[in-house]
Amino acid sequence: MTSAWLAMAVSGRTQHGGNDGYPDSPRERYLWDSTVPNHSAVSAGDRIVLWDKNVLIGASVIEAIETGSAEKVLRKCPQCGKAGIKSRLLIEPTYKCYKCKHEFDDPLETVVSVATYSSRHGSDWVELDGALSGAELRSLCFSPTSQLSIRTLRWPSFIEALDDRGYGGEANLLRDEVPSGLSGHSVATVRVRLGQGQFRRQLIDQFGFACALTGSAPPSALQACHLYSYAQVGHHHEDGGLLLRSDIHTLFDLGLILVDPETELIAISPKLAEFNLYWQMNGMSPSVELSPKHRHWLRLHWLMHRGNWDR
Repeated sequence: MTSAWLAMAVSGRTQHGGNDGYPDSPRERYLWDSTVPNHSAVSAGDRIVLWDKNVLIGASVIEAIETGSAEKVLRKCPQCGKAGIKSRLLIEPTYKCYKCKHEFDDPLETVVSVATYSSRHGSDWVELDGALSGAELRSLCFSPTSQLSIRTLRWPSFIEALDDRGYGGEANLLRDEVPSGLSGHSVATVRVRLGQGQFRRQLIDQFGFACALTGSAPPSALQACHLYSYAQVGHHHEDGGLLLRSDIHTLFDLGLILVDPETELIAISPKLAEFNLYWQMNGMSPSVELSPKHRHWLRLHWLMHRGNWDR
């Protein structure tokens, strides 16, 4: 069974508590070690949500977890023995303990051997910078008052919160089911729409924030649409997708909106005739220029669904 985790990214920081921190690159990977609670519970196939303690950064599916070992320096306050210390560049003494308020230059140092973990999640990364505040994210955890760097998250509530904040398009990228039965910490790959986040970004780079059939649309309303069955093919074809508004995407997948391969005009099923919002699109041209490969996939889509209109 897969889990969802809220993980605090410390990218750019030179230290975290009484250690030197972790060189995270939130959009690609997340690093931790065996001194972190829940260190061995995170698995390939789990959801991971990154934040910087103040706001949400983004979310993804963990493709793989690589493990290793390292020597780690732990620093503690010489007075209370706690690790809640930080160094200061412009103030002397160098260190201050935020537990007992003691100030000092030389911390207690211990070198320990640790197991290291590195998640890989860049292929399916969905950018959500600032969509939710730190307080909102804490409230979505199973233990809202937890101070752990990696804590369990109530995934359905997280998706609902994104919808409520107007991030429906981004939330839809994260709704896909993840297969159960993935575990362990060897290099393992999850093959369920991996690359969907990257796929969407490529389409945005190519077409801008525009639905291929209706024109300009808010980013949160746009989804990356495969022009073929991704579940059967298992990878992203070049020119095999278009950006579609979420409602148009649903009707396209149902075969109620097609593109005529002969005229290259939009065709709307008679089943939608009573809905003027869609019926008025009948006979209109797509809003983006279609490549030969787009036309190939759209022709197959037409052949698959057009015959159903007459039944």
